[in-house]
Amino acid sequence: MKKTILQVSQITGLSIATIRYYDHLGLLPDLKRNASGYRIFTQEDMSNLELIRCFRAVKIPIKQIKSMVETEQLTGKVFEKRLQTLSQQEQKLREYRDDIEVALLAIKIKIARYSALTKDTNSYDHGEEHIVNYLVELTKKNYQSEAHKWLSGLFSDLMNKNVKPNIFLKKDKYINLYFKKENTNTVLACFKLLSNLKY
Repeated sequence: MKKTILQVSQITGLSIATIRYYDHLGLLPDLKRNASGYRIFTQEDMSNLELIRCFRAVKIPIKQIKSMVETEQLTGKVFEKRLQTLSQQEQKLREYRDDIEVALLAIKIKIARYSALTKDTNSYDHGEEHIVNYLVELTKKNYQSEAHKWLSGLFSDLMNKNVKPNIFLKKDKYINLYFKKENTNTVLACFKLLSNLKY
């Protein structure tokens, strides 16, 4: 069933002005109008709008989105160009996701830290158990038990003041052994974050 711009706005959460703006920019190239000149949206138009909304939410430029939704003169070269663009954006989104994961971990650490301090001003708790569990989730499946033991040992040493926090940055051998390759950058970013904690 075709929908009006008001209905689409209510369903997608996009303002009517934003939907009109996307149409004006050519991001909805197949959008039709009824006899009165009003925009009418098919299910495919709705899907395209949702895709555009997702792309804009992660700061993909309008120009690149337009190149991916244009429907004229679809050739092998056009498909190759779109595939390249999408692959590049996929990599950027993965990096963006990694940054968000590390930022969330940093927030959880701070929450644990301040929660502990409200109970005991001499506490050194940084939510170590949560951090260990988070990092273990990034390990290779058959190394999770070993990684848990290793990470727990690192935190134990830190809290006993036996070592400096920068030990996290000197474990390349373990990082390559325990963690999935696609998670390496996230793990390194986490360890850099952890090395800056004040114990």
